[in-house]
Parts: sequence; C-alpha cells; structure tokens
Amino acid sequence: MPPRHFNLSDVIIPIVTLKTAGMLVVGFHIGNYATEHFDGIDGVIFGCARKTSRNFFGDDGKSVRIAGLLAMDASPRSFVMQLARHTQGRFSHCFVPDFAKSTSYLRFGSNAVDNPNYRRTQIIRTPYNLYYVKLNDISVNGQHLNFARGTFDLKANGEGGCIFDSGSTVTAISPAAYKVVEAAFINYFTGYGLKPTSKGGKRSQLCYKTRGRFKQFPSMTLHFQGADLQLESFNVFYHGSDNEFCLLIMPIADTTIIGVAMQMDLRVVYDLNNWVISFGRERCAYRA
Repeated sequence: MPPRHFNLSDVIIPIVTLKTAGMLVVGFHIGNYATEHFDGIDGVIFGCARKTSRNFFGDDGKSVRIAGLLAMDASPRSFVMQLARHTQGRFSHCFVPDFAKSTSYLRFGSNAVDNPNYRRTQIIRTPYNLYYVKLNDISVNGQHLNFARGTFDLKANGEGGCIFDSGSTVTAISPAAYKVVEAAFINYFTGYGLKPTSKGGKRSQLCYKTRGRFKQFPSMTLHFQGADLQLESFNVFYHGSDNEFCLLIMPIADTTIIGVAMQMDLRVVYDLNNWVISFGRERCAYRA
C-alpha cells in the first residue's frame, strides 16, 4: 500500500511566537493520491511553521534552517495522540543517513509495519509523556562498560532516564557516563596510533584526524531491557573535512537521549496500545 498523504483543510489561524512564525491548521484530509480517495479529519490542531529558529548543527557547527518540529510524544495534544483513533496508536520512521540522497517517511497505522525479527523493549509510562526505555549498559568494541545498575534509570525527582527522541540530532548522556564512554573510544583508537584533536565544537567533544580515510571503527551496542541495539559507525561518528571524524555523543544532559543519528538506517516502530518500541536494521533509502 502506498504511503497515505495529508492535505491541509481551509481553517487557518496565523501564529507568531518568539522563535516561530507560521499558521495553525484545524483539520485536514488524509488519503491516497493513487485512488484519489480522501477522508476529512476535523478538530486536529496542526502547526505549520514558516520561520523557525533552532540550532540543528550543520557540518560547520552553524544553525541549519528547518521547517519546524512535529510533536510525536505521548502528550494529549501531540500529532500522534490526536490521530490515535485513526492510526491504531501506531507509527514508525526510518531515517535515511545524511550521506544518502533520499527521503525519510513517517508511517501510521497499518503502514507502520512491524517485523517478527525486530528487537522489542517496553516503553516506561511516566508523567512526562516521553518515550522512556530502560537502558542497562553500553558496550564498546564488544566489551561491556559495566555501568552500575540504575545508572540510566529515571529518578523519582524526574532526572535521568533514557528516551528515544526524533527531535534531537545527536545522542546525549550524562557527563559522568560520557567520560566512561569517551575513555573506551580513546583507548581503542590509541591502539591505532591516533590521538584526539582539539574539541570538536557544538556537535562533538572527541575528534580525530587521520592521513587517510579511517575505516577500523569499533562496534557500539546499547543494551536495553530485552533488546540490544547494535550501531553502525555512521550512527556513532560523523566525518568532517580533511579526513576528520568525530563522536556523535555529547555530555549535555542528565537524561540519555537516543537522537536521530543513532536511529539512521533503523526502522523504529511505536506501538502505543501496548507501549512497546520495536526496532530493526533497514536500508532506509530503499525501504523507508
């Protein structure tokens, strides 16, 4: 079945905030261009930004202009929750790597196809409406870093925890956990005679320069409750100019945030009826 498409309805309300200007749409049509059948959906508030300011870190560390953010969390006013009765509480995405010139798709309902071979982990219900999961440990180059039990758990005061987030570019972890992860990577690259360069700026704090294109990257695995996520090198490092590569993890949050970079070429399926996240490796440029 081809992807379903959205047409905006004719109820448009201009909006202006400190960092966003655009319009607010109430109701739209959903359907299939192939069959030319569209159904109206009323009472759904849908924002369309025309001017947005947010730093999404280009290769040069400067801000990248974006069209806006689509709220897909579990709050009542999020796009996915407003459409829950039309989508069976299911949606999925498969982010194309930034080096592939293709389109990523957001799928809903029966189009958000699961796979029996996908890994599954439970979404932890919280008052914060984010997709918290239980992260037990991290491995680098096949070696568990042996974080203490509960290191990545959500605390009673709301701090900590681990979330899947499609609105963040890089992955963020606590400064204390970052030091352990960074040390593991430094130890690995030292074996190849590589030394860290100066800090990489807004998108990374660990960078290396090589004489040629380096290919011997270590593996990295996130050990969730009931599911391991094995990452590709492009999920963990980005390549800059002059044979430079940098770590796509930042020590900027108490909450561990699994950002878009770590979700590239990974189909992630959200089942909000059973509160489960499923994920599996895909070539998203060909099977988005």
